[in-house]
Amino acid sequence: MNYFGSSNNAFLVAEIRIPDIEKFDGKIKNYISFKSALEIQYWMYPECFSIDKNKISYIGNHLKNTAGI
Repeated sequence: MNYFGSSNNAFLVAEIRIPDIEKFDGKIKNYISFKSALEIQYWMYPECFSIDKNKISYIGNHLKNTAGI
């Protein structure tokens, strides 16, 4: 098991969950926050995003409205 913290105040890493990111609507004003949210996901779950194909698929699934066209 993977533990985080000191031995007397450890908790399971598997318990850490961050919320899924908001879908990007194509508006420029929302781009920086969308890109930052993606980078956090990539950093938090490197085992999921080690392949570019997975990153592309994840981004594609988080586009809405005209951004998804």
